[in-house]
Amino acid sequence: MAGIEGALRLRVRWDGRRVNAVEIASTRAVGASRVLEGKTPREAAALVPMLFSLCGRAQGVAAMRAWEAALGIAPDERAARARDWAVAAEAVQENLWRLLLDWPVGLGEAPATEEFAVWRRRLSALTAALMQAQGWREPGHAVAAPERELAAAGAELSRWLASALLGTDVPGWLAERALDDWWNRGETPAARVTRRLFKGEGLAGGSAVRLLQASPKAMERMLERTLREAEYAARPDWEGEARETGALARMAGHPAVARALESHGNCVAVRVLARLVETAALALRLAGRAGAALADGSAMAGGAGAAWVETSRGLLAHVVAIEDGRITRYRILAPTEWNFHPDGAFALGLAGTEADSESGLRRALHLQALALDPCVAYEAVVDHA
Repeated sequence: MAGIEGALRLRVRWDGRRVNAVEIASTRAVGASRVLEGKTPREAAALVPMLFSLCGRAQGVAAMRAWEAALGIAPDERAARARDWAVAAEAVQENLWRLLLDWPVGLGEAPATEEFAVWRRRLSALTAALMQAQGWREPGHAVAAPERELAAAGAELSRWLASALLGTDVPGWLAERALDDWWNRGETPAARVTRRLFKGEGLAGGSAVRLLQASPKAMERMLERTLREAEYAARPDWEGEARETGALARMAGHPAVARALESHGNCVAVRVLARLVETAALALRLAGRAGAALADGSAMAGGAGAAWVETSRGLLAHVVAIEDGRITRYRILAPTEWNFHPDGAFALGLAGTEADSESGLRRALHLQALALDPCVAYEAVVDHA
């Protein structure tokens, strides 16, 4: 039985040859954030990470930044850096879960279980230390982050990625043409997985769904709708359309990802490539390389504030209204509602898929879901029609 976070039911109608329809039913507790209403922002900031088992650090950062925005308080510069580090480290941890465990197993490769366990413990400990730092839940206060230790961990992570995952140094791997040669010739597990996807079933799953790449003004309008329209967070749209969020939306400008996207569309293989590219870029960021903010916020009319955070699964936003020191409205817009929208990337990417066996269909469904990475469990139901 699903817990507070619920689950997805992915129902597919299949005539024995192709998928004729895809229906998505969600029991996700999209309105779970309403339990925070009536509480003080300090109480809410402490409770938010406990409500969500995945991306809990990012949820906590979004809650804190939205609180500051509502109160008109600019975050301390050191606190902003520490929050970005926590978000980046959590995103790397989530990406490695998929890249080292799920994708190798899904394609018949051996999972890198021990390596993942080492880095999961390391990154979890560092992000926990950041979130527990003095002043973390005080708006505008400094957070005394151990920046040298964090940069050292980032440098070590980059070296490990170079030796174990990529087979070459990270900056060189990210170079414009290096990636094309790597996935064609590389012999690391990640290279083999990527090559198999680009030469086979990973080319499925594409659709006409556009990427979510909102400008700051567009973001403000989206968040105003999130606060104003109670049902918007359950079925979001931009300009009347569902959009795709995640690593592909963020990395679409990288030359290798852009070429793959132009050639193959937003298919499974291109999404996995984008996640690899982003993981390498985040490792360099943790080691001290500058980058765009992963978390930000803005004040809204009527004593409200909004924050948005780029998580491994996509754009996460929190919107909060405060009156007399207590929360009157709290809304969360999560990546799963974009990517698993009834007219979104998963549904349209699977529609029309050809499969001559139910096992083949279920495999295609699983690869598509894994590439879009919902933040809850899912159940696949195949209707023969």
